[in-house]
Amino acid sequence: MTKKILVFLALMCIPVTVHASRQAERPYKAFDGFSLGANVGSSINLSDGHANYEYANLFGGAPDAADSRTTDYKVSERGDFVHSLEIGYTHAVTERLLFGLFGSYFFETTREIRTKEYIFSNPNNRADFPRDYGVLTRIDPRSHLSASLEPGLLVTDDLLAFVSIAYHYMNANLSSTSDLNASNMVAATTVTTNGTIRRSFNGIGVGGGMKYNIFKHCLLKVSAEWILFGRESANLPQFSSTADEITFTQNGKAQPSWINIMAGISYTFG
Repeated sequence: MTKKILVFLALMCIPVTVHASRQAERPYKAFDGFSLGANVGSSINLSDGHANYEYANLFGGAPDAADSRTTDYKVSERGDFVHSLEIGYTHAVTERLLFGLFGSYFFETTREIRTKEYIFSNPNNRADFPRDYGVLTRIDPRSHLSASLEPGLLVTDDLLAFVSIAYHYMNANLSSTSDLNASNMVAATTVTTNGTIRRSFNGIGVGGGMKYNIFKHCLLKVSAEWILFGRESANLPQFSSTADEITFTQNGKAQPSWINIMAGISYTFG
């Protein structure tokens, strides 16, 4: 969908008047007013979080081993593709100073974060014992919107430099998959391997970029933005084995965060 809009905006930007026809206009007029745009680019995954593990192991009904700890999530896949649509309004306060208010909808890809390897405590050197465990959590955005304020300075008649401060809202599925080395357990098949939960995230974005007036009403935009959401609880897989007298529970929180580096085309109606 974004690709079609990019093509549409590019066609709208084909100059139908000569460049000289706008020389008498104020330079800010190229950036002033309502605008519609589409952007594509790359996203650098910076997401993190933590998981809390609680482990207990009995032997013949008596306590044999217990352990609890917290481990951090680390990025599994760092690079992602991202694209967005935006609509906004820019107002010229002076001939050089402009303020814009924009709303964006992001088409996101799934981000992955993985816990460090959990090594089980085994003080009595039992043979029927889980060796290690890890969790891969996928952050799968279902909807992601933002509202941003963009003050800008007209550097030249055709070039606007801006900074942006944004509020971001994202609704996402958190899907977790366990990776358990249980080959020497009596009842390894009892392991629960997957869990999914829907969460809403609120966050902030800070960034900036440049807008260049290619033709009348047509702007080329290059931008970068760091987006940081608050931590939300993740639904992590649990497991227990009656035959092995083992219980293992966990809970955690994930914090989505990434840097979007994008380029796009905007059409202004000013």
